[in-house]
Amino acid sequence: MARAKNFDIAVKEFIENYPSATIVNIGAGLDTTFFRVDNGTIKWYDLDLPSAVSFRKTLLSESERNKYISKSALDYSWFDEIEYDLNNGIFFIAGGFVYYFNEDVISSLIIEMSK
Repeated sequence: MARAKNFDIAVKEFIENYPSATIVNIGAGLDTTFFRVDNGTIKWYDLDLPSAVSFRKTLLSESERNKYISKSALDYSWFDEIEYDLNNGIFFIAGGFVYYFNEDVISSLIIEMSK
């Protein structure tokens, strides 16, 4: 719960400065951060493996501003599915996702995201 609260605080602070930001939740699982921090204008993407997104869809619906991407975070083709404007800001969160991979894999992902 402490991690979720800290993510909520970080995202809320970011969208105070960038109210039309794009947020990408890597390894979203059943995370509901969007519903706690939504300001009515952000674009949000929940990214996870196809099986996780399939299960997610049985409990939580997508919306115009909260879209699901059924791919591995390590399949960088998901970058092409993110719509964003750098002037509006983009923010990535990766709750428990990072614990499943070693530092080299996470570093490679972050480097590719920065490109």
